[in-house]
Amino acid sequence: ADGDTKESIARTADFIRENKIVVPRFYILTPIPGTDFYAQMLEQGRICNHDLYSYNGTEAVHVPRNMSPEELTAAYWQLYEEVFSLSSIFRRTILRREFRKRPWDFFLYLLVNLYYRHHIKKRITPNIF
Repeated sequence: ADGDTKESIARTADFIRENKIVVPRFYILTPIPGTDFYAQMLEQGRICNHDLYSYNGTEAVHVPRNMSPEELTAAYWQLYEEVFSLSSIFRRTILRREFRKRPWDFFLYLLVNLYYRHHIKKRITPNIF
């Protein structure tokens, strides 16, 4: 959200752990041209990047209220790195009892998480479809 802070983004990792979200996804709130949010950000002079290739949800293209665009982008990638660390992946997959009952589900989720991790290390937002 536009009011996010470094702390609120960091709490997202806690939420994922507490709620055992197996394959989480994140995007930076992006003011897409033609939307009311874009018009509002433009009117407030908060659009800082007009390159449409950057409007992909992985880098801040506007100036958020509580941090710089660079800080928001860094916090986004830090969240992805934390959530897709090997220890976090194993806690969300291998250490869950329900996956022992459905080993194929476990195997699929583990592969997807490792695939995501591989892309995140390259600063590429992962997609499986």
